[in-house]
Amino acid sequence: MTGLSNYAMPLIRYSLGDIGTPSNEQCSCGRGLPLMKMINGRIDDFLILPSGRLLSPRNLGTLEYIDGIAKFRIIQEYKDKIVVQVVKGTNFSSKMIKQIKRNILEGSLGENVQIIVKTVEDIPRDKSDKLRMILSRVT
Repeated sequence: MTGLSNYAMPLIRYSLGDIGTPSNEQCSCGRGLPLMKMINGRIDDFLILPSGRLLSPRNLGTLEYIDGIAKFRIIQEYKDKIVVQVVKGTNFSSKMIKQIKRNILEGSLGENVQIIVKTVEDIPRDKSDKLRMILSRVT
């Protein structure tokens, strides 16, 4: 992918690790090159389920709308084991742990995945100052 809006020096990138959805639309400029509808995320932000299927963070995004959770991060060390770190918000209750597990199980479409929820004081940001929602260490 190359952004050509900078005429003096185009930024050329290869193998970004982005995962997108292809589009059947044609560019208004008349070029015949393929277009993308949206970027769904980076490959290292997807969970790899026991079947090998990739699970997008969009399937799990409902966690951010659970009242009582200030921050969360999903860490995958193995295909069948997911740890969810949760920073408690003001309305946090033990019922939310069940809701977190239910949301992830629904998003993983019934695959056999162990989910462990741990409450933590804080979730550190990456070197880039981003708070990554998912960290998959599965290759």
